[in-house]
Amino acid sequence: MNTPNWTPDWWRRLFGAAEPPHIQVLRVFLADPDRPRFGYDLMQTTRFPSGRLYPALARLKRDAWITGTWEDINEDEAGRPARRSYRLTAAGRVHARALVDARDAAAAAPDQRPTLEAARNRADALMGRPGPDADGYADAFTDTAREVLAALLYAAAVTEADPEQVRRWASTYSLEPYELLRARTSGEAEDPDARTACIELLRVYQQMPDRSRSAVMMQVAAALDNLKN
Repeated sequence: MNTPNWTPDWWRRLFGAAEPPHIQVLRVFLADPDRPRFGYDLMQTTRFPSGRLYPALARLKRDAWITGTWEDINEDEAGRPARRSYRLTAAGRVHARALVDARDAAAAAPDQRPTLEAARNRADALMGRPGPDADGYADAFTDTAREVLAALLYAAAVTEADPEQVRRWASTYSLEPYELLRARTSGEAEDPDARTACIELLRVYQQMPDRSRSAVMMQVAAALDNLKN
């Protein structure tokens, strides 16, 4: 098996500097932890559209990292609707700082190795979503698409395939990434991330009904349109 050239420049080229939306939102809160933030303010700072910002806020609120409070105003007198402000909770401040610091430390590591978790984070960023956060049939497809995209990105990372190759894998339902990853699941240097990614690819490519698989892969292809060459 060839040993990939784990250069930070190559890792950034494939995975870029993008972070999941909820991490970017946390960075805004941490810049001034005592300051309440309004939705418009956060959209201006992050440059997120509402469809990207509010799912991230919903995730953070669900996990009790932030709270949301409506203004107590007379809308007629104020001449505008009440706005909702968001603040970090005490626990959210601690957890957010630890999470962001850990991510920054990992990004600064000179010999950073690809991981499936990093690939999942990149998949979240490419899909414009904060990760699995809802139940339902459509969301099940989206969560599966995220796992397939992460598996393809991880396969690309450990073989140094370029973004165009990842797109070809997705468009042709190729088993090549599965075979590349399967080669890493045995021997002295067994890779548990590769094993997990193999299971997900095999489940979708060979066990899903055609119609369901097509729905999943359409989302994967749409996300890969955001992956720069």
